[in-house]
Amino acid sequence: MPAVQYPFIDIAVHARVRERFSRGEAMVLFSADLARLLWANGAGAELFGHSAVYDLLDQGVDRTDITFRQLETAARQLADIGDKRSLMIRVAKGFQRAQVQAAAELIRLSQGEKAILFSVPVSARPLASDASAAQMLQGLDDPDTHMAVIGANGEVIAASPGFASLAISGETAKTLINLAGAHPDRLVKRPVATGRGYLPAAVGKLSDDPPLNLLFAVETAIGHLDAVDAPGLDSVDAPVLDTVDAPVLDAVDAPPQAADAPAGEASAPPAELPGRTGRSNRLDRDRRRGVGHRRGRGDPRRDRRRKRTAGRGGRRIRRRNDRGDAPG
Repeated sequence: MPAVQYPFIDIAVHARVRERFSRGEAMVLFSADLARLLWANGAGAELFGHSAVYDLLDQGVDRTDITFRQLETAARQLADIGDKRSLMIRVAKGFQRAQVQAAAELIRLSQGEKAILFSVPVSARPLASDASAAQMLQGLDDPDTHMAVIGANGEVIAASPGFASLAISGETAKTLINLAGAHPDRLVKRPVATGRGYLPAAVGKLSDDPPLNLLFAVETAIGHLDAVDAPGLDSVDAPVLDTVDAPVLDAVDAPPQAADAPAGEASAPPAELPGRTGRSNRLDRDRRRGVGHRRGRGDPRRDRRRKRTAGRGGRRIRRRNDRGDAPG
């Protein structure tokens, strides 16, 4: 497991990652010395024999793997940020192994760390936007994180199985897209109104043509997001909340007004959701029968997955009961 846990979406919007990621390429990110695995998408995990991203991150890469050994050879030639080398590797194509051209590039991450980005096209021809969208969500199997790839007007192009149950409005999604597009990092993180109350969410703008945006909403973490400075909501972009519906925010680290649903829409407080106490910032649940069925606590690996996927720390949200009760 990497010493620094980079949330999935933070790497996905990186300037040297997002274009290839939106094309559906297989991608794996290593530390500059290749000793640590920092990030991968689903196709990248498959490249090294894993069907799930977080299985690869937890178990690491087999250093005797021929693909990894080829990458090692190319990585030795990377000295400065922006250096890039091409290499030919063999990947499984049905029952055969085909030769494809991969790339290794030395990049710098937001925290200043140098990293080697390994990328491999999965198709000789460009994928259609819906196929690329589905490829982006491949291998992300955390049931507590709902994901979608959305278009320019908030329409859902591809989504994880439980995303529709959140009932995030198209207007809310469009507002978040506009905010992400205006931010220098093309990424915003803030609570949004859903059918299950206000949930921490992150939206990253990946591609302008075609317009593809990645949206994550974390169901079990109670308002914990990485601090990303996003511009405040314009009153034109989103309606003002009624007093009863508005979440109560801590004064010290309260974010700007959240992108919310139309005024008057009831928001279920966390205290009424089964399995939540509102006290723990690392509450785990294991859903066994789809959305809404929760059974005890999950395993520590799921908790690590949630942190990597949407970020952690920075903001705690307390919500009022929609019946007028005191906040929990």
